Amino acid sequence: MRRIVHKLRESLPVECVPLSQEQRIPQLAVAVDCSGSVDDAALSLFCEELSSILAAYETELVVIFHDSRVQAVQTFRRQDLPLHLVPVRGGGTDFRPVGRWLDDNGLRPACLLWFTDLECSSFPDEPACPLLWAVWGQGGEQPPFGELLRLPAGA
Repeated sequence: MRRIVHKLRESLPVECVPLSQEQRIPQLAVAVDCSGSVDDAALSLFCEELSSILAAYETELVVIFHDSRVQAVQTFRRQDLPLHLVPVRGGGTDFRPVGRWLDDNGLRPACLLWFTDLECSSFPDEPACPLLWAVWGQGGEQPPFGELLRLPAGA
């Protein structure tokens, strides 16, 4: 499980992702879709990918759990490994509340990672920072902006 770490190195600006582990990645925001269409296997995979980021780099992950609204926010650092995500499971999906939450709370992350199945067409405004969509399975629409990484179901 290091797909996210490799994709970050490949696709995002070097100031976001240093090449050596001795360097620190600035704060990362991570949106986790916990709507009804995202199952426990997907959430487990998301957790493994987040753990791989913290194992590879010294950074702070601000994890924003959402369905049609922001349900909870947790902050993780390397010393929190192993991670145990406990999202509030919910109904439909709307990506826009995450963008509003970032703005309302003054967060200016170096990068935004979005774990989702993309079963939604309510996209937020394009963020000022680079965005990587980490998508479970093959469903959903093509996002209007950002880089896309498909995470295979059952991986």
